[in-house]
Amino acid sequence: VRIPETPSEHLENSTRIKAEILRAETKKLNFVDDRAHIDLHLLAGELKVDLGKGLSSEQARNLLREYGRNELESDPPTPIWKLFLDQFNDILVLLLIAACIISMALGQYAAGTTIVII
Repeated sequence: VRIPETPSEHLENSTRIKAEILRAETKKLNFVDDRAHIDLHLLAGELKVDLGKGLSSEQARNLLREYGRNELESDPPTPIWKLFLDQFNDILVLLLIAACIISMALGQYAAGTTIVII
């Protein structure tokens, strides 16, 4: 094993070793699920893409057909009744409701009405 003499030789060796490690790791990984962790040049080589030109129209169509659109699935909208009921999950709101009920039950309608307004 030859020891690098210059910083550029050291960098070249380091880059080559990292590329070999990445290639070995890529073979172990499920390629579709772990693309975010793969070196750009390895990924481009795997997808047969020229980094200078990008995808051809045919490659783009094939990838779109194979993997679908690059979109996140959205959650269904929350029903209005659930949004309304969620307003009453706070302990302070529950305390005010209890105070309002007690005030009305004791005949203090002005106090109960004031609490409802708050």
